[in-house]
Amino acid sequence: MIRQIKYFQAVIRNNSFSEAAEECHISQSAISQQIQALERELGFTLLQRKGRKFELTPADEQECLKVGFLRCYSGQEFHLALEEFAGKYPDIPVEVFYGNHDELYHMLIENEVDLAFNDQRRAFSDEFMNNREDSVVSW
Repeated sequence: MIRQIKYFQAVIRNNSFSEAAEECHISQSAISQQIQALERELGFTLLQRKGRKFELTPADEQECLKVGFLRCYSGQEFHLALEEFAGKYPDIPVEVFYGNHDELYHMLIENEVDLAFNDQRRAFSDEFMNNREDSVVSW
């Protein structure tokens, strides 16, 4: 894999498979095959090929659960639930955003959070579910 990474770096540095192949003293088809093998081993595409040209794919950003929470809430339930979630799903990072009722609503509208918890008694919009039940969420 180290050799494949060096080939990949040469392709990027030269902005060309052909020039990278020359630099690495292998054929153009061999360097192309090595990059494809590296992509298969990594499990994602490194280069978006467009005929004889290519572009780097965007950095692989790990998905993250983004949760909005009421800034003035002082209970421990939310933090305990986060700990439980992290224990059951350690590979899923969680970002917590704090705000007041209006800020949380706007975070939802702007897709800045996936889920928002607050104690607002009225629904801001029919677009969102307003669950008023006092229940324990089970992961």
